Amino acid sequence: MTYNKNMKKTILITGASSGFGKDTAVALAKRGHKVIATAHTKSLTKKLADFVKDKKLNIKTFKL
Repeated sequence: MTYNKNMKKTILITGASSGFGKDTAVALAKRGHKVIATAHTKSLTKKLADFVKDKKLNIKTFKL
């Protein structure tokens, strides 16, 4: 099986409200992947959703 670097994926990231999780979610979305990013609390999820909307990224946010 060969790897196609142009193939877009759907990626789930937990702990995406800050740090490496957030940075990874943003980087992957900017590369064209569909990202599902989760946070631990409603307030963190809202803050992440506002950030995503402001940056116009293809990231869906959910509270776990």
